[in-house]
Amino acid sequence: METRSWFANILTDGAKNLIEKIVANDSGRRNFPDKELELIKQGVEKGIIIIEGNKFILSPSPERRYDAFSLNREYFIQFATFIELIEKYGYAIKNCRFEYHMMDICVFLNEKPYIYIETKVSDYETKELINKIKEMYSKDLPKYQNLPDRGNDPLRKAKYIFSDKPGFLKIINPKNSYAFSIEYSKEGFKLKEIDDIPKAQ
Repeated sequence: METRSWFANILTDGAKNLIEKIVANDSGRRNFPDKELELIKQGVEKGIIIIEGNKFILSPSPERRYDAFSLNREYFIQFATFIELIEKYGYAIKNCRFEYHMMDICVFLNEKPYIYIETKVSDYETKELINKIKEMYSKDLPKYQNLPDRGNDPLRKAKYIFSDKPGFLKIINPKNSYAFSIEYSKEGFKLKEIDDIPKAQ
C-alpha cells in the first residue's frame, strides 16, 4: 500500500507538471488558444459538456467519453467547435453530430449532411489535407472510388464528401480555419474558399 501511494504521488506530480506546461506554453502543438478555452468553459457552464472525473462527455452523446489525460489535442478542438456551432452559428444541438462518416463533426439540415467539419492539430496538417483533397482526389473521384482508403485520410474524406454531398466544408486547427463551399459534378467536386460557413437560418 505504501508503494502504491508513492507511485500515485509520482504520477500526480508528473501530470501536474505536464498540464502546467501545456497551459503556459503558447507555442507548442498542445497550445490552447483563449478562444478555445472560453468555448469549452461555456459548454461546461451550459451543461453541453459534462465532466466526470477525468472524462469529458458531450450531453447529446453520453455514450462518447473522452479521456482528458490522454491529452488527444483534437478532442478539445472538437469540443470548442461543437459549442461554437451552437452558440455562435445558432445550430440546434440535435442537428450537430460527432464522428459522422469519418468526419469529426457533421451539421445536418433537413436530416441530410449540410456542413462537414474536420479538426487538425497543426496548420501544416490542415493544409496538407486540403491540398491532397483538391489536387489528387476531388477532380476525378470515380477513378478512386474502389481504391482502399485505410490510412489515406484525404481519399477517405473525399469519398464521403462526394457520397454525402454536403454544401460546405470547414477545417479547423488551433491557429487557423479554412472554409469552403462545395460544387459538384459527375466526376467529383470543387472546393471554393469562402470567408466562413453559414449561420443557421
